[in-house]
Amino acid sequence: MAETEGAAALMNLGDIQRARGELPAALASYRASHGIFDQLARADPDNVARLRHLSVLHDRIGDVQADMGDVAGALANYQAGLAIAGRLAKVDPGQAELQRDIVVSQNKIGDAQVELGNLPAALISYQTGLMIADRLVNLDPGNAVWQRDLSVSHNKVGDVRRARGELKEALTNYQTSHDIFELLIMSNFENTDWQRDLSVSHNKIGDIQRTLGHLAAALTNYRTSLAIRECLAGADTGNVLLQRDIAVSLERIGDVQAEQGDLATALTSHQASLSIADHLAKADVGNVGRQRDLSTSHSKVGDAQRALGDLTGALTSYQAALAIAKGLAKIDPNNPGAQRELSVTHNKIGDVQRARGDLTAALSSCQAAHEVFEHLARSDPANAGWQRDLSVSHNKLGDLQLGRGELAAALSRYQASLAIRSVLARSDPDNSLWQRDLSISHERIGDVQAEQGDLAAALTSYRTSIELRMRLATADPCNVGWQRDVAASYGRIALIKMRQGVLGDALNAFRLGRNIVAQLVQQSPSNPTLRGDLAWFDSQIDTHQKITETAKHPGRG
Repeated sequence: MAETEGAAALMNLGDIQRARGELPAALASYRASHGIFDQLARADPDNVARLRHLSVLHDRIGDVQADMGDVAGALANYQAGLAIAGRLAKVDPGQAELQRDIVVSQNKIGDAQVELGNLPAALISYQTGLMIADRLVNLDPGNAVWQRDLSVSHNKVGDVRRARGELKEALTNYQTSHDIFELLIMSNFENTDWQRDLSVSHNKIGDIQRTLGHLAAALTNYRTSLAIRECLAGADTGNVLLQRDIAVSLERIGDVQAEQGDLATALTSHQASLSIADHLAKADVGNVGRQRDLSTSHSKVGDAQRALGDLTGALTSYQAALAIAKGLAKIDPNNPGAQRELSVTHNKIGDVQRARGDLTAALSSCQAAHEVFEHLARSDPANAGWQRDLSVSHNKLGDLQLGRGELAAALSRYQASLAIRSVLARSDPDNSLWQRDLSISHERIGDVQAEQGDLAAALTSYRTSIELRMRLATADPCNVGWQRDVAASYGRIALIKMRQGVLGDALNAFRLGRNIVAQLVQQSPSNPTLRGDLAWFDSQIDTHQKITETAKHPGRG
């Protein structure tokens, strides 16, 4: 009995240490507790309670490892926990709580697989958990805990589908989760946890709407989420999590406002978010999570400043973010997440330097980021997320080299990016976002070929790109971004046709692109990006109509 109480006390201590951000200490406490329960379970292998504790401790250890960036180690512990939970459930299949343990373990395994970039495996894990959660709800529809489990499972399945570009399917999952939370709240309006869950659902639905280009609808959902969170925080002023939630909602609102062209308001939203993040970070300077949030907020403010043309302000904000990111990476140099944040910030600084015309400094910043991405990709070749990061980094370096007139070097970078993306697309052919990545690489290669004067090769690259984009746009006609991609491809093809002297084909391609953009503007008349696209096509059509008329009637004018 004393050993069991001591092990339980160590597990509780680990929970407190993890909540305070003391991750090495929490890991030590959990492992000490695990060692005791492991000995107890070996001494009495039929003791279900001890085996359950052992399974839970595997999950707790995995949670800390995930926090520390050891995702592979976390996955191994989650799988060990699932193995125990599965054995217990087989022994007593009628015990619902043992079935629920499997749902929890499957979700944690899915989380780790997402971090490792293995989205197909993560989808299977989450769907397995979803099926069990659905079965439990059908057994006892009045069980609020199981209803919540089901809604969480829908959110997790939706997250993977969103990451794979399956936006309509993801929206269905998010909406189902939202509807469950609304029903739970109707049964108990005083439950603040469910209120918070509902705010998360509004954010997730807003994320899909934003990706689809439905900015007004996204903003409505984000503001609904913010209103819920402000109400909760007003009733519980000391709740740090709720304060952080408000900051997150303000960030999302600022992102949409920027996309709508309301840049000054977007900056205000991001500065309000930064103010909260700064206050929380100062209140607990040793909390790594709060420092990371502060770094992100500085970057968001920098994004808004850069969009407004305040490059000096943006650089200052990015450098503040970089200083924090460097500190976090120094604290835990083996944490790949911290390393990645550092490289992302280097890239943002490079973006400002490029906008200021300092391509040499920009190249240096992006090269610093690239070295980190290369290291991460080499350290775990199976991590699709890091491989994609490396492909994006190749493109950034290629863009800078193209701007410097280093065409051969830029082409080499774009081809390196294409090689990575081709492998990723073959590994998961249903991933729409990776198909889009492919189209971007082909387009970039075409840009270099056009600069080199190899118009036939450029046209081939652009046609390969537009074929991929048309498939995506046909599969999801409501996705504004994918429709816009097709229009952009028509514009590039038209420019090549003009240079080849095929004026009729050029004008036809311009008109096809314009027709797509005109429909998008009709749907979102206040979108400044789309209005700018339409103005560009109108200008090109007007110019090339005049060229065509001059070619037909050279004596006029």
